[in-house]
Amino acid sequence: MRPSDNLCTASLLALDPRTGAIEWHYQFTPNDPFDYDGTDELVLAGLTVDGIERCVVMQANRSGFLHVLDRETGELLAANKLVDRVGWAISINLGTGRPVENPIAAARAGEQIEVWPSALGGKNWLPMSFHPGLGLVFANTLTIGMTYKAIEPAYWAGTIYFGVEFSWTAPEEGRGALRAMDPLTGKSRWSQPTDIPRWAAVLAKAPARAGDWSIARSRRADGRLGTGCSSGPAGAHAQTYPNAGGKRTTTIAAQRA
Repeated sequence: MRPSDNLCTASLLALDPRTGAIEWHYQFTPNDPFDYDGTDELVLAGLTVDGIERCVVMQANRSGFLHVLDRETGELLAANKLVDRVGWAISINLGTGRPVENPIAAARAGEQIEVWPSALGGKNWLPMSFHPGLGLVFANTLTIGMTYKAIEPAYWAGTIYFGVEFSWTAPEEGRGALRAMDPLTGKSRWSQPTDIPRWAAVLAKAPARAGDWSIARSRRADGRLGTGCSSGPAGAHAQTYPNAGGKRTTTIAAQRA
């Protein structure tokens, strides 16, 4: 594996738009040995933390942790597991911002280990959403792990190379779930598991509903299924906008199998 933290990879950067100077940075996975990156969407919100209203930025990282930072200062306010199986780290130290790593030493020694979540992440690019009225984030999450063994990288022009031997591992059932979570604790208000992961964005809107647009249905604040229709596989963002008559229209990119 590469030495050092490799700043500023797998990181969130706050930039001065006039000069490009880095005002602050936060690295989600120093050294990023399991390819979690830091490219998932950023959600801006206002949250009350210890009685103080904070302007925050949130990311559900592929590492399996949901991070909440003060977007003015970069202070890490919360970092909790967003999926049930996170094996590569025990927790995130709020003081240092660094993960309390678990099997990294064995991996660096060249041993084969099982890593949860896999490089696909606890949540991949599938955008999550935030409902200000409920104070909850909604996300389609993954339950997929991988076997991992670091090897000496061998480069052949025009081919993909990883410097690692790996294979996917997953349970027979419950390979994903739509979750409603408290962003400051990571605890699920409710969770709707599925055998095949829903590879789609989630849209939260008033009244208290969250739409999982892989199946084009809405779920109420308690997780009960509301009205819906089948749209076929969908992987794009759902969008909603008001009409002249006061009603709202939701558009979904759909496709036929």
